[in-house]
Amino acid sequence: MPLYLVRHAPVALEGTCYGQIDVPTAITAETAIKTVHTHLRTKEPPTRVWSSPLQRCQDLAQAYTDTVHLSPHLMEASFGLWEGLRWDEIHEKFPDKMAQWGANWTETPPPEGESALMVQTRFEKFVGSLTPGVHLAFSHAGIIRAARVVLDAWTWAQAMETPVAYLGLECFTIPTDPPTTKLSQADVS
Repeated sequence: MPLYLVRHAPVALEGTCYGQIDVPTAITAETAIKTVHTHLRTKEPPTRVWSSPLQRCQDLAQAYTDTVHLSPHLMEASFGLWEGLRWDEIHEKFPDKMAQWGANWTETPPPEGESALMVQTRFEKFVGSLTPGVHLAFSHAGIIRAARVVLDAWTWAQAMETPVAYLGLECFTIPTDPPTTKLSQADVS
């Protein structure tokens, strides 16, 4: 079963941790959707369109179609107490927590946030809920990286090394019986 994932448009903000907070995009959804249409023109048309409820995805999805199904499982990783802070502020205010997260980001969440494994589990729940059809979802880099891990058997290290382009399309195939993966230390090296 096909699953197409599209990352939202570039955001109008630099150097700030923004995970699950709403931030404006640098271009309008009406302009951005033209790129998405170009990516999708040779693909099988979606039978169901999904979106993260965050505005940067929802606006894009609604520019694509009037019938959008929102799923919190498609939201970006939560960075908890770090949301809305500049990265240099985070290093200054949370040096120990930043060091712990940096040493094991796959399993250690930011304070009151989510680890990579938590995002992966959330994405697995989304995949497990899908009914047969062609699914298009407007989402975030963290979810697309989780898809690489869950559906394409990448390690988290590989998924993080490969950038996720704004407005980029990544195509996945969901097996009839979607796998549930468990992260081990070997997956991060």
